[in-house]
Amino acid sequence: LWREALRAFEQEKFFVRPPHGPIYSRVIPLFVCPSDFDTQEPQDVGHYYKMAFTNYLGVWGTDYTRRDGILFLDSRTRIVDIRDGTTNTIMIGERPPSTDYLLGWWYAGWGQARDGSCEYLMGARELNNYAQYVGICPPGPYHYAPGHVENPCDTFHFWSYHAGGCNFALADGSVRFLSYSVDPILPALATRAGREVASVPD
Repeated sequence: LWREALRAFEQEKFFVRPPHGPIYSRVIPLFVCPSDFDTQEPQDVGHYYKMAFTNYLGVWGTDYTRRDGILFLDSRTRIVDIRDGTTNTIMIGERPPSTDYLLGWWYAGWGQARDGSCEYLMGARELNNYAQYVGICPPGPYHYAPGHVENPCDTFHFWSYHAGGCNFALADGSVRFLSYSVDPILPALATRAGREVASVPD
Protein backbone atom coordinates (compact mmCIF):
# COMPACT_ATOMS: atom_id res chain seq x y z
CA LEU A 1 0.00 0.00 0.00
CA TRP A 2 2.87 2.37 0.81
CA ARG A 3 4.49 1.57 -2.55
CA GLU A 4 1.17 2.23 -4.30
CA ALA A 5 0.93 5.61 -2.57
CA LEU A 6 4.47 6.54 -3.60
CA ARG A 7 3.73 5.63 -7.22
CA ALA A 8 0.48 7.61 -7.12
CA PHE A 9 2.25 10.73 -5.81
CA GLU A 10 4.91 10.39 -8.52
CA GLN A 11 2.13 10.61 -11.10
CA GLU A 12 -0.09 13.20 -9.38
CA LYS A 13 0.74 15.41 -6.39
CA PHE A 14 -2.87 16.32 -5.55
CA PHE A 15 -4.09 13.41 -3.43
CA VAL A 16 -7.79 13.41 -4.39
CA ARG A 17 -7.17 12.98 -8.13
CA PRO A 18 -6.53 9.73 -9.96
CA PRO A 19 -4.59 7.53 -9.38
CA HIS A 20 -5.10 8.00 -5.61
CA GLY A 21 -8.74 6.82 -5.56
CA PRO A 22 -8.09 3.09 -5.06
CA ILE A 23 -5.85 3.97 -2.10
CA TYR A 24 -7.87 6.60 -0.24
CA SER A 25 -11.04 4.52 -0.55
CA ARG A 26 -9.44 1.45 1.01
CA VAL A 27 -10.53 0.71 4.57
CA ILE A 28 -7.61 -0.35 6.78
CA PRO A 29 -9.13 -2.51 9.56
CA LEU A 30 -6.33 -1.61 11.97
CA PHE A 31 -7.22 2.10 11.61
CA VAL A 32 -10.92 1.83 12.51
CA CYS A 33 -12.75 1.16 15.75
CA PRO A 34 -15.16 -1.83 15.61
CA SER A 35 -17.69 0.27 17.57
CA ASP A 36 -17.85 2.91 14.82
CA PHE A 37 -20.06 1.50 12.07
CA ASP A 38 -19.51 4.50 9.77
CA THR A 39 -15.80 3.75 9.38
CA GLN A 40 -16.26 0.10 8.41
CA GLU A 41 -16.71 1.11 4.77
CA PRO A 42 -15.84 4.13 2.59
CA GLN A 43 -18.26 7.07 2.76
CA ASP A 44 -19.29 9.61 0.14
CA VAL A 45 -17.56 12.97 0.60
CA GLY A 46 -19.52 15.45 -1.45
CA HIS A 47 -20.39 13.93 -4.79
CA TYR A 48 -16.83 13.24 -5.82
CA TYR A 49 -14.98 10.87 -3.50
CA LYS A 50 -15.51 7.67 -1.58
CA MET A 51 -13.17 8.10 1.35
CA ALA A 52 -11.94 5.68 4.02
CA PHE A 53 -11.29 6.94 7.54
CA THR A 54 -9.37 6.46 10.75
CA ASN A 55 -10.57 6.55 14.35
CA TYR A 56 -7.03 6.89 15.68
CA LEU A 57 -5.12 10.18 15.52
CA GLY A 58 -1.52 10.94 16.33
CA VAL A 59 -1.13 13.16 19.40
CA TRP A 60 1.01 16.15 18.57
CA GLY A 61 0.88 17.72 21.99
CA THR A 62 -1.14 20.62 23.30
CA ASP A 63 -2.59 22.01 20.05
CA TYR A 64 -1.71 22.36 16.38
CA THR A 65 0.31 25.55 16.96
CA ARG A 66 2.80 24.03 19.42
CA ARG A 67 3.93 20.64 18.13
CA ASP A 68 5.14 19.70 21.59
CA GLY A 69 4.03 16.06 21.40
CA ILE A 70 5.40 13.07 19.51
CA LEU A 71 3.60 12.99 16.16
CA PHE A 72 3.12 16.07 13.98
CA LEU A 73 3.77 17.13 10.39
CA ASP A 74 7.34 16.11 9.45
CA SER A 75 8.17 15.07 13.03
CA ARG A 76 11.36 13.17 13.69
CA THR A 77 10.83 12.52 17.39
CA ARG A 78 13.26 10.02 18.91
CA ILE A 79 12.81 8.04 22.12
CA VAL A 80 15.46 10.20 23.79
CA ASP A 81 13.37 13.27 22.97
CA ILE A 82 10.51 11.97 25.14
CA ARG A 83 11.89 13.37 28.38
CA ASP A 84 8.61 12.95 30.25
CA GLY A 85 8.99 9.18 29.87
CA THR A 86 7.49 6.81 27.34
CA THR A 87 5.13 5.30 29.94
CA ASN A 88 3.65 8.73 30.68
CA THR A 89 3.36 10.15 27.15
CA ILE A 90 0.41 9.43 24.87
CA MET A 91 1.12 8.98 21.18
CA ILE A 92 -2.22 8.02 19.60
CA GLY A 93 -5.79 8.80 20.68
CA GLU A 94 -9.29 7.96 19.56
CA ARG A 95 -11.87 10.16 17.79
CA PRO A 96 -14.46 9.37 15.10
CA PRO A 97 -14.45 11.31 11.80
CA SER A 98 -16.29 14.62 11.58
CA THR A 99 -20.03 14.77 10.93
CA ASP A 100 -19.54 15.86 7.31
CA TYR A 101 -16.69 13.38 6.70
CA LEU A 102 -14.34 16.22 5.76
CA LEU A 103 -11.97 15.42 8.66
CA GLY A 104 -10.77 11.99 9.66
CA TRP A 105 -9.34 10.68 6.37
CA TRP A 106 -6.50 8.25 6.90
CA TYR A 107 -4.88 9.16 3.60
CA ALA A 108 -3.16 12.48 2.94
CA GLY A 109 -5.95 14.84 4.07
CA TRP A 110 -5.08 18.48 4.63
CA GLY A 111 -6.80 18.83 7.97
CA GLN A 112 -7.78 22.25 9.16
CA ALA A 113 -4.53 24.05 8.35
CA ARG A 114 -2.91 21.94 5.61
CA ASP A 115 -0.91 20.19 8.30
CA GLY A 116 -3.10 17.18 9.13
CA SER A 117 -4.62 18.82 12.21
CA CYS A 118 -7.91 17.20 13.24
CA GLU A 119 -7.49 14.91 10.22
CA TYR A 120 -5.07 12.30 11.57
CA LEU A 121 -3.30 14.46 14.18
CA MET A 122 -4.73 16.30 17.18
CA GLY A 123 -3.75 18.00 20.42
CA ALA A 124 -5.11 17.53 23.92
CA ARG A 125 -6.37 21.14 23.92
CA GLU A 126 -7.04 21.53 20.23
CA LEU A 127 -8.13 24.80 18.65
CA ASN A 128 -10.68 25.39 15.90
CA ASN A 129 -9.12 26.99 12.84
CA TYR A 130 -11.18 25.03 10.32
CA ALA A 131 -12.85 27.28 7.77
CA GLN A 132 -15.93 25.05 7.59
CA TYR A 133 -16.56 25.31 11.35
CA VAL A 134 -15.37 28.81 12.23
CA GLY A 135 -18.51 30.63 13.36
CA ILE A 136 -20.26 27.33 14.06
CA CYS A 137 -17.97 26.02 16.81
CA PRO A 138 -16.09 27.95 19.53
CA PRO A 139 -12.40 28.67 18.87
CA GLY A 140 -11.31 26.44 21.77
CA PRO A 141 -9.30 25.14 23.45
CA TYR A 142 -11.33 21.93 23.61
CA HIS A 143 -11.29 19.39 26.44
CA TYR A 144 -11.31 15.62 26.60
CA ALA A 145 -14.99 14.76 27.06
CA PRO A 146 -17.82 12.61 25.69
CA GLY A 147 -18.91 13.50 22.17
CA HIS A 148 -21.68 12.87 19.70
CA VAL A 149 -21.38 12.11 16.01
CA GLU A 150 -23.95 14.77 15.09
CA ASN A 151 -22.09 17.58 16.88
CA PRO A 152 -19.45 19.07 14.53
CA CYS A 153 -17.67 20.74 17.46
CA ASP A 154 -16.76 17.36 18.92
CA THR A 155 -14.34 17.02 16.00
CA PHE A 156 -11.84 19.09 18.02
CA HIS A 157 -11.34 16.75 20.96
CA PHE A 158 -10.71 13.08 21.66
CA TRP A 159 -13.82 10.97 22.27
CA SER A 160 -15.15 7.56 21.33
CA TYR A 161 -18.22 5.36 21.15
CA HIS A 162 -17.02 3.49 24.23
CA ALA A 163 -18.66 4.26 27.54
CA GLY A 164 -16.61 6.51 29.78
CA GLY A 165 -13.49 7.23 27.74
CA CYS A 166 -11.12 6.32 24.90
CA ASN A 167 -8.23 4.08 24.03
CA PHE A 168 -4.80 5.72 23.86
CA ALA A 169 -1.49 4.25 22.74
CA LEU A 170 1.50 5.32 24.80
CA ALA A 171 5.04 5.84 23.57
CA ASP A 172 6.14 2.64 25.33
CA GLY A 173 3.90 0.63 22.99
CA SER A 174 1.13 -0.09 25.50
CA VAL A 175 -2.55 0.73 24.98
CA ARG A 176 -4.62 2.09 27.85
CA PHE A 177 -8.28 2.98 28.21
CA LEU A 178 -8.40 6.44 29.82
CA SER A 179 -11.58 7.73 31.39
CA TYR A 180 -12.76 11.27 30.72
CA SER A 181 -11.80 12.10 34.29
CA VAL A 182 -8.13 12.38 33.20
CA ASP A 183 -8.93 15.56 31.25
CA PRO A 184 -7.10 17.86 33.72
CA ILE A 185 -3.81 16.00 33.15
CA LEU A 186 -4.27 15.10 29.48
CA PRO A 187 -2.18 18.07 28.23
CA ALA A 188 0.69 16.94 30.47
CA LEU A 189 0.42 13.40 29.11
CA ALA A 190 0.35 14.73 25.54
CA THR A 191 3.65 16.65 25.69
CA ARG A 192 6.94 14.85 25.20
CA ALA A 193 9.18 17.10 27.28
CA GLY A 194 7.01 19.40 29.38
CA ARG A 195 8.60 18.13 32.62
CA GLU A 196 5.15 18.00 34.22
CA VAL A 197 4.55 15.71 37.17
CA ALA A 198 1.84 13.52 35.65
CA SER A 199 1.47 9.81 35.13
CA VAL A 200 -1.12 7.63 33.43
CA PRO A 201 -3.66 6.55 36.06
CA ASP A 202 -4.07 2.85 36.85
